[in-house]
Amino acid sequence: MFNIPCPQQLNDCGPERLEQFHQVLIEEVDELRCCDSNNTWYEPSEYSLIGDKGTDFVALADNLADIIVYALSEAKRWGIPIEKVFNAVMDSQETKLGPDGKSIWSSDGSKFIKGRDYVAPEPDIRKLLAWHLPLECDQFGTEKNDPRSDSESEH
Repeated sequence: MFNIPCPQQLNDCGPERLEQFHQVLIEEVDELRCCDSNNTWYEPSEYSLIGDKGTDFVALADNLADIIVYALSEAKRWGIPIEKVFNAVMDSQETKLGPDGKSIWSSDGSKFIKGRDYVAPEPDIRKLLAWHLPLECDQFGTEKNDPRSDSESEH
């Protein structure tokens, strides 16, 4: 779809592409301001659905979906199996619970914070990504320096 490269292996698109994607996300996040009907940037549409505090839920939902589409497309461009990575991150999020099994919130109530049993997602993400690395082979086709050898066989 949209002629986005979809490599089956990790694809290092380089710092220029990272900067381009960064700029796209900045623009999309800035558009969140346009979801507030109290904001001077707000332009109502025939589809607007305004909440009691002024949020246009149609504009917000559309903007959040756009951010997800950009993130999913970018992951494909880099060869990242984002669904599996997302699951690893969500598994990690579940370890942010306190000893009572309840969420621990930051002091301003804006996000969950890490509890004492928190398990970072990066080790699992690395295992997942190792299966998508282009492998170097010797002249006989034997894989050299396979980073997957210490990871689980799931991919």
